Amino acid sequence: MNIKVNPLTILLFAVLTAMGEIKIYILAYIVMALHETAHLLAALFIGLKPESITFGPFGVNLKLKCRIIHSLADEIILYSAGPLVNAILAVMALYFKNVDFYRMNTALLVLNLLPVIPFDGGMIVLRICASKYGLKRAKVVLNTLSAVLGTLFFVFACMSVFMGYINISLYIIAVFLIGNIITSKSLYDTDFIEAVSLQKKRGNGAKLVVIDNSHSTLDAVKAISPSYTTIAVLLDSEGKVNRVVSEYEILEKRDFLGNNA
Repeated sequence: MNIKVNPLTILLFAVLTAMGEIKIYILAYIVMALHETAHLLAALFIGLKPESITFGPFGVNLKLKCRIIHSLADEIILYSAGPLVNAILAVMALYFKNVDFYRMNTALLVLNLLPVIPFDGGMIVLRICASKYGLKRAKVVLNTLSAVLGTLFFVFACMSVFMGYINISLYIIAVFLIGNIITSKSLYDTDFIEAVSLQKKRGNGAKLVVIDNSHSTLDAVKAISPSYTTIAVLLDSEGKVNRVVSEYEILEKRDFLGNNA
């Protein structure tokens, strides 16, 4: 798993340190890191593998390797893990009377429950709507709603200035919200999964892959791409075509020949 640090993160740390506001930013970052750790553990639980963790200026972002998630329930588990941990941490912070930690976890919990992409609440609503009405229609609705809610939150933060009340925490949360909408992506590439599942392809081409004693299923897996359709044929011991293997079966990494593919 690759660990990346965005240069803007270092710059933002330096600026906030100079402004004397670094403490609240570090606390927000710790809360975000715990939130993302929960997603990582949930991903491992349902059989996914992490590809990278990026420490960006607006939070910690986890990216998973492209693997098919077999059920809506698994997707809900994946996206609800972060808010659940924030809820638990908020209760613990309240019990131990840590006001700042309570506020940060509560704020992140509330924000992630909003139907805003790419936050968890938005992704859960997106996947539920996509399962019923199709991904294209669901994306249009959720992207519009995300833009409206994000803008309203930032406007509310700005209005506090005219009311004579400047809350740096509110601004940091607003920046996290807007920044994540702009920079973050879903935990896994839903467009890629849709494409290799034969629901959508970027091109009309096809690629033929032979699975025999000299070419394993792994060779077919490496050939799959969203840009074309992969057609795999399974040959018998005499070199004759036994059957055609679907992309879905290839992604399942089944061993059609009894070898260790």
